Amino acid sequence: MTLHIGLSDVGRESRDAEVLSACQEVVVVFCEMLDAGDAVGAFTLHDEDLAFYPPGAPAPVGRDAARTMGERMLHAYDGRRTVHVVNNFVGRRIAPDRVEAQYVVTVYELTRDAAGVAEERDSPAIFALAHERAVFRRGDDGAWRYAEQRMLPLAPLSPFGKDRR
Repeated sequence: MTLHIGLSDVGRESRDAEVLSACQEVVVVFCEMLDAGDAVGAFTLHDEDLAFYPPGAPAPVGRDAARTMGERMLHAYDGRRTVHVVNNFVGRRIAPDRVEAQYVVTVYELTRDAAGVAEERDSPAIFALAHERAVFRRGDDGAWRYAEQRMLPLAPLSPFGKDRR
């Protein structure tokens, strides 16, 4: 990895900090909307021409297909509830209107599938742990949105299927 800042820039105020904060906010709100069961709203935080790479996919899918996958995950059984926790957000501006970032998302499942209906768990279970790589683009309206999103599951499940890693 090549460091793209000079030592003379370290410790100085930069508008980049605001940009990175805005992109991190997109990630957090996306996760909060998924936890609220709103995949349609969550995917409005993505560009129309999104390149979404599901786990193990050789090629990206578009925003509509990604939203459909998200809806299927959220509504795998009636009443399903999750909590997404975002950690270790690291990003850098790669162009005036683009940011590249990486972060870790842990998804906790608060319910379990009891014959197609949600049953509360005694304690949350880790449903998925993923390293995500994303590119954000600032739109004409000034808002940052996902332009590319890659999910790299670490454990224990792919969030889009029941296959074990």
